[in-house]
Amino acid sequence: MAPELILVGLSHHTAPLAVREKLAIAGEELTDLLRALCGRGLSEAMLVSTCNRVELYASAESVT
Repeated sequence: MAPELILVGLSHHTAPLAVREKLAIAGEELTDLLRALCGRGLSEAMLVSTCNRVELYASAESVT
């Protein structure tokens, strides 16, 4: 079976600044976070974090 593509995100259109600030990822934390996510069943993961949005793109063999 082909891997499932997963997208989870929020932006200034969908969440207030206080929520976006809580989910902002500092550069030095990014590698550890992505490794932890891949260790929990994701085969690949990429995070986009800017002042206006946070998006996680990932793939997994099965989504439950």
